[in-house]
Amino acid sequence: MNKPRILFVDDSQKVLDGLRRMLHRQRRVWSLDFATSGAEALQLMEQAPYDVVVTDMRMPEMDGAELLLQVADRFPETMRFVLSGYSERESTMRAAECAHQFLSKPCEASVLQG
Repeated sequence: MNKPRILFVDDSQKVLDGLRRMLHRQRRVWSLDFATSGAEALQLMEQAPYDVVVTDMRMPEMDGAELLLQVADRFPETMRFVLSGYSERESTMRAAECAHQFLSKPCEASVLQG
């Protein structure tokens, strides 16, 4: 059985490193990848499908809402989550059109695993 593939996207390498450490034990059941931009995330998704994408909202160049809109359009089978400590009302409303769930930072590992 293939492990679910999950892609985390955040422009902060420290946040991604923290997620990697926090979810280290999940590597037995999940295949985890990390991207520091929406463009990098889309490149990875073009190479192989992901079951889940989890993105921050506030990122330069392409915010989380734009990334999720593109993922919904290009990869509609992918579950889409927002993991953010702050978001502007406009981008939140755009993301609400295509996000399956919103999670707040900081987020416990149990919330991500559930």
